[in-house]
Amino acid sequence: MKLITKQLPSEHNIFMFGDVHDGSVLSSEKGWNKLITMMNSEYEGCSNNFGIDGGDMMEAILADDPRFSPEKLTEPLPLRQMDRAIAKRKSIKDKLLLILDGNHERKLWRFGDITAKVCEELGVDYGTFTVKLTIQDTRGKLMYKI
Repeated sequence: MKLITKQLPSEHNIFMFGDVHDGSVLSSEKGWNKLITMMNSEYEGCSNNFGIDGGDMMEAILADDPRFSPEKLTEPLPLRQMDRAIAKRKSIKDKLLLILDGNHERKLWRFGDITAKVCEELGVDYGTFTVKLTIQDTRGKLMYKI
């Protein structure tokens, strides 16, 4: 388990999201765009918006996986799905507190640590599979933990 501490303004919003499953026909582009708009705008009277990505950024299912079905994928190649996950998060990378490793990315562990690579490319903290996040105010005083 990783321990991460962040200092945030006392007034802020945290958007917790995940299971985007980019590459799947069931992934909602409309829903993603709504999230990005909300994070990059004033929300409920506050413009200090941050996010926590809970993982499963991409479908990450290979052709030899029993779950594989070409008609269920918009992009069958995990490397392209990873590139797309990076591109989709660029506009909010400075607002992302961390990205967690999802079970879909973790399934490809023999290939490499996909979530670590996405985090490295974006400059976002890698929360691994589980994390304890401590939120402090700008003076370093504890506000809460997630």
